Amino acid sequence: MILIKLSKDLFGYDIESLVRAFYLGEKVVVKTLSGTSKQRPDMVLTVEYFPDKVQIATYERMKDLEFQISGHVMTFQDEAKIEDYDDRLGAKNTVKKLLYQMLTRRTKMELPWGTLTGIRPIKLALDLLEEGSLENEVRRRLRETYLVSDQKIDLTIEVAKEELAMLSPYDYASGYSVYIGIPFCPTTCAYCSFTSYPIHKYHHKVDAYLDAMFQEIDYIAETFKFRRLYTVYIGGGTPTSLSAEELERLLNKVVTTLDMEDVLEFSVEAGRPDSITKEKLEVMKKYGVTRISINPQTLKDETLHLIGRAHNMDQFYKAFAMARECGFDNINTDLILGLPNENKEDVKRTLEKIGELSPENVTIHSLAIKRAARLNQSKEMFEKYYYETDASLMDEVLDACRNEGYHPYYLYRQKNMTNHLENIGLAKLGYNCLYNILIMEEKQTIIGIGAGSVTKFIDEIDGKLQCTKVDNVKDVDLYIERIQDMIGRKDEYIKRHYKTKEAVMDPLWQELPEHLAHGMNVSNLAYEIAKEYGLAEAECKEIAVAGMLHDIGKICLHHYLNGKTALQVEEMRYIRMHSTFSYQLLKKYGFSDYICQAVYHHHENMDGTGFPDNLKGDEIPLAARILRVCDEYLALISDRGYRAAFDRDTAITLMLEDSKNFDVKVLLAFLRAIHEIDFEKITIERKDIIKDGID
Repeated sequence: MILIKLSKDLFGYDIESLVRAFYLGEKVVVKTLSGTSKQRPDMVLTVEYFPDKVQIATYERMKDLEFQISGHVMTFQDEAKIEDYDDRLGAKNTVKKLLYQMLTRRTKMELPWGTLTGIRPIKLALDLLEEGSLENEVRRRLRETYLVSDQKIDLTIEVAKEELAMLSPYDYASGYSVYIGIPFCPTTCAYCSFTSYPIHKYHHKVDAYLDAMFQEIDYIAETFKFRRLYTVYIGGGTPTSLSAEELERLLNKVVTTLDMEDVLEFSVEAGRPDSITKEKLEVMKKYGVTRISINPQTLKDETLHLIGRAHNMDQFYKAFAMARECGFDNINTDLILGLPNENKEDVKRTLEKIGELSPENVTIHSLAIKRAARLNQSKEMFEKYYYETDASLMDEVLDACRNEGYHPYYLYRQKNMTNHLENIGLAKLGYNCLYNILIMEEKQTIIGIGAGSVTKFIDEIDGKLQCTKVDNVKDVDLYIERIQDMIGRKDEYIKRHYKTKEAVMDPLWQELPEHLAHGMNVSNLAYEIAKEYGLAEAECKEIAVAGMLHDIGKICLHHYLNGKTALQVEEMRYIRMHSTFSYQLLKKYGFSDYICQAVYHHHENMDGTGFPDNLKGDEIPLAARILRVCDEYLALISDRGYRAAFDRDTAITLMLEDSKNFDVKVLLAFLRAIHEIDFEKITIERKDIIKDGID
């Protein structure tokens, strides 16, 4: 047993997690220095906080030696300066770094992930890259602040860049996803700690459980009806524990209640091969499921029996073949490293057999022995077995997968993972799972439905994106009985955080009046310039429509634009995508090619320095050249988060100084029109839209 004694209750969880990483399987107890422990520990670790420093010491149980604490002798002691405890992150990193260095000296061990004990190491790198940090800066931060090994830094950067590329085309922050939990399984695996109930004992409660879930689905469909639904993920447990009829009832409810029009990915964890039938696969195909998992964990029958998986290799092969026959072309298989009595040769054989099947995804898990798992609850049953896994095995597995055409695209860690390793998802080109990235990096609100599910609300609070978790009860009977309470928990957060119902439906709501006012003003001014230019009335009207809709693509980018300074916005790769998004939306809803092209190219410059296509001169559609002038002028005379509005004369002067950006003939038409028209009559302000309403 290891006893951690703190002089004050500060960073205790992080210190405990790091100690556990070095002493896997040891019992660790955390107390304050004034606290007492009835058990006599093998090692005492003290952490004393002083106004300007932290001091850490270890004491081991020995007899008749100096510097003893309850029969323990000091073996290591070190300290580090802490200048500001108010900088909690900086202070915590200092403490963890000092502790890591001390434990490394004591154990002669180095952890591949250094001081990182959280489950999302990729999130750190991804956030830095999204903020504009260069790759070298990310590497330096991981190495110097967190002591991560070079090999894991390389992997982190690779996965973070893959996730960034995967996320960049989507306005994920203003949408949402849904997780539906089916807490039933054929049997409970020895390593499992998820909410799981044996289906043979609970089959008579499935209909009542579905009825309760349907109430949650109805609530979510109504509350989020103006948000775009990105992904739907049905997990568990084992969803295919349900009968084909029950599964059809569930999927029918999902696709007829939720707005599935824009869903990019619909996944079902088929999971256990012994629960899969052709009838169930056909039901999933019928309702548009695009991705399934069939998870053997290992292809060694002896191990499957040992860990309580009620299937064998042949059943896995049969289930996989049936899925292919039913037309599923995106299949994931989960494998676990470090299972009892599995050696490297066993893992190698499993990988070879999986490679022959060529699933689109392979997810590699490092065994994590959770508190609630049978491997932990019934230790005596498994003590006689060996557990073989280390960093070199993970490296070999990754190399083998890469050789088969897979690349790592998401990664996460868990408590009590063997050898401080990781779980990693690999995919063939074009088959990354979007939901896995969204949930792991906490990039999007994900609504949890069902017993044991967790809703993660991702919202901007006090200027920062924060994740707020709202749990459902795990017990099936309590969930059914208290379903209105489960809905109420979500509703309470929504009512507390959002001022209006519309705000949760559409995060753009607060910004909408400003966008509408700008669109109307560009439309009105573009019409006047087009008339002054000498265009026919029909063409003037089309340009007016294009002006009204030219920035509609910012709906897909409002999360990045809102509240940003000019420099920050220009540094963000997403800003230049809004004209592309505008074009795509207008094409989707049948607007003329004239309008679509005008909108698509309204940020092109006459000298070829604009975007999206760097067109020059007459290559740019005339309508786009007109919108360019209008958009620039109205932006200059409007307030921005980073500057006040310019007066009209200054705005014109600035435009003339940048005349290389504009068509000279259009600019002259603009100058004539702006002096001839009553500008006040053709402009509208944000407050006018709020006052008059926008229905």
